[in-house]
Amino acid sequence: MFKNSNLFILVAAYISFVAFVPAQPPPPAAKSGGSPITVVGQRSIQGMQPGERFTSADGRFSIALPKSISGFAALSPQQLGFNGSGGMYQWIIKEGGVAISFHDFHDPNFSLTTEQNFTDYFAGVRDSVLNQMKGKMVSDARITLAGHRGYQFAMELPGGRKGFARTFYVNKRAYSLFAVASEDSASESLISKALDSFQLIAKGNVDADVKRKIEAATPAALPQSPVAAKERSDAEDEGLKGRVKTVTEESEDRSGTWGTQGRKMDSVEEYDVRGNLVKRIDFDSKGMPFQIRVYGYVDGARASKSSIIDYDDDPPLMAASPPAAAAAVATKPRDTRYEYKYEHKYVGGRLQEKQLIRNDGRKGMRYVTNYEGGRSEELVYDDQGKLNMKFLRTLDDKGYPTEWTSVDVLGIRGRDERYVVKYDSFDAEGNWTKSTTSKLVSEGGKEVYKEWYVTYRTFTYHR
Repeated sequence: MFKNSNLFILVAAYISFVAFVPAQPPPPAAKSGGSPITVVGQRSIQGMQPGERFTSADGRFSIALPKSISGFAALSPQQLGFNGSGGMYQWIIKEGGVAISFHDFHDPNFSLTTEQNFTDYFAGVRDSVLNQMKGKMVSDARITLAGHRGYQFAMELPGGRKGFARTFYVNKRAYSLFAVASEDSASESLISKALDSFQLIAKGNVDADVKRKIEAATPAALPQSPVAAKERSDAEDEGLKGRVKTVTEESEDRSGTWGTQGRKMDSVEEYDVRGNLVKRIDFDSKGMPFQIRVYGYVDGARASKSSIIDYDDDPPLMAASPPAAAAAVATKPRDTRYEYKYEHKYVGGRLQEKQLIRNDGRKGMRYVTNYEGGRSEELVYDDQGKLNMKFLRTLDDKGYPTEWTSVDVLGIRGRDERYVVKYDSFDAEGNWTKSTTSKLVSEGGKEVYKEWYVTYRTFTYHR
């Protein structure tokens, strides 16, 4: 019943990239009459620090591979072809290539319970991988991981390279480990040893570690007085009603395009009794906390300071050089007491402009909102003063957007994206607690609005 699942086709495709990892070229010779060329070494198992292990908080596993990954891909129901989600990590290393994926089965009717279920499941993985990789199986065996069933096999690939595959089923979560070794026996041995080091991490241990990361990353509180003059409080600027103390926001995918399914955390905000923001925690696309920002006052101005939480399984960053003008200004001294100061401008009792000022005096992002009747236009400028985002909104009588458009100002998407919002529930103070956002998409040659995501807000109040 599992042999022909789309899962196995996709799983096999994950490792097609490692089958063609090029052999390592020799280091270039020094230029005649010049300095030697510096060669940046490729990641290598042999070059790892003693005890170094890659850990995925989201995947709840660790393995003796370099902490710096070569690539990451979120796995959504749309990509998997069934109701599941997860992620996949890639390493291109001196010894070859490795891909590790995990995904959860969200269908309540799916389960592997009988011996035949497991036999069919593992055979489906094996046959799809061998077919995709055009490999010849060399050996296979049933294995276990912390008492959970698994299966492994080795294969010979075209050109004589050695491939390895291991898959485990752990309480409606599947783990798949695939590798292709470079053309030498030492690499085969090192990769095989790395796969042997794969371990599961209990969710409670992950949660405890994340809590420690939050505590360690939270910046010291900024002074809360003297309070800088501001026409309205932060809570009022956000359209919040009542003496709001905290706002917890979660979201849930309805489009099938997210790598995390079910309700996931988006943010947690804390407000003081005056309605001014004191702290905000932002969560990434996996629902993991990644930035903590505290707010207060420095030299009579509204200010903030933030810290980032790093994880081994963060996607690799693309290096970028700052514009020459920005680099030149960046040499000015920084005031380490804060990261940003804020300038606010109000028109007709509503926030029209918010300008961020860096702690070295440079201007940062600028947000401008223009209102006309029941509509608003939000413009977002980068730190070079260039428009990089634009949103058009239709507002109801409470000021909530019921329709909004993300304008493709940079020409990246090729079209504007249009949405409608329905507010499903409110609390006793009048703040909405659930909204459903639908997106205009093309289906069957027609333009229709399709439910895209649901947002939930939970409030506590100062009493």
